[in-house]
Amino acid sequence: MSGGGSGMNQVPRILVLDVGNSRLKWAWGGGGRLEARGECLHGETDADPRKGAAQAWLRAPPWGGRRPARIAAVSVLGAAANRALAEVLEAHYRVPVQLYSARSEGWGVRNAYRRPERLGADRWAALVAARRRRPGTPLFVCDCGTAVTLDVLDAQGRHLGGLIAPGLGLMRQALAAGTADLPRVPVPAGTAGEEEGAELLACDTLRAMTAGTLEALAGTVERWCALARQVLVARGGGRESATGFITGGDAALVFSRLRSRASMPPSVQEPGASPDQAGEALQHVPELVLEGVLHMTEQPA
Repeated sequence: MSGGGSGMNQVPRILVLDVGNSRLKWAWGGGGRLEARGECLHGETDADPRKGAAQAWLRAPPWGGRRPARIAAVSVLGAAANRALAEVLEAHYRVPVQLYSARSEGWGVRNAYRRPERLGADRWAALVAARRRRPGTPLFVCDCGTAVTLDVLDAQGRHLGGLIAPGLGLMRQALAAGTADLPRVPVPAGTAGEEEGAELLACDTLRAMTAGTLEALAGTVERWCALARQVLVARGGGRESATGFITGGDAALVFSRLRSRASMPPSVQEPGASPDQAGEALQHVPELVLEGVLHMTEQPA
């Protein structure tokens, strides 16, 4: 991994992590900027799933002797897995780990959950980052990971709630596990280019599953974008002023699919659909969660 510009040498280095259900993402940051990003899969090959993220970190590429001044993370794993990861990091770097969870209010965001801590820490960090990017603007965040989630904020930073559905991998696993003779489709299915170029209608089972699940996820995101805008308009926010963000491990595939829909001839599009609004009005920000973790670490609520 290459480092960023020399300006990063003038600020304390913060190691930020986003520990998802299947991916571990990290970056080094400071002064509101991220650099030297990386990610790896965890959990699938580990005998003890509680230690999967920690073992994945140990298998990650070396960092050339870098030592962070601080370590901050969000994690959707359970308490045991979080303790294991913290122990590995603290033993390696001799620096305590700050694990963030959602709270009732902070960094310009007001949580709608009756039990604020039940909102996923990654969803909270993404909202904090989105609010920092677009203060005073109604917005929504769609995170396409193991699960796909939607969260909506009004212009005052009030969280209006969200949605959760299976992500691309879970859809494909369910097809293979719940049927007698369908194959397991990996995520991604082949190279990114092959996945993004999957046919609209396929002529063999594997390609039909690949295209069908990707279309299902893209359709979900498209519908959720429209729903978020409807909710914000009903709450007094202008449809044109709302900003949408898409992030997560499968976001690039979904984003590309939505943009390709915008160029389809009208005879191929759904009646009344506006795929250009879903694809063009969304901003793809791959590291939105990590941005939120860095902001929470550098700017106390």
